[in-house]
Amino acid sequence: MGGRNPEGLCPPSDLTRHKAERTVRGLIEEAHGENLRLLGEHREELDELASRLLDRVEIAGDEVREVVGRRRTGEEAAAADQAAA
Repeated sequence: MGGRNPEGLCPPSDLTRHKAERTVRGLIEEAHGENLRLLGEHREELDELASRLLDRVEIAGDEVREVVGRRRTGEEAAAADQAAA
């Protein structure tokens, strides 16, 4: 079997493994940054929901939607931008 793993596949080279790890790390860092941006962008709504949950332990979906408000989808935002142009 010379160098193959039990599945009969050759293991990746160190260079290939390093490139894959760098790619995955980059994707994770990008997603983390986007999550932090979104949390910051919606901080006020998150704080309001947290406050209500601390007061009552449970809130209804309608109340969550009231606090958060309806968010436009990407397509809706693009259509609105195009209509405004």
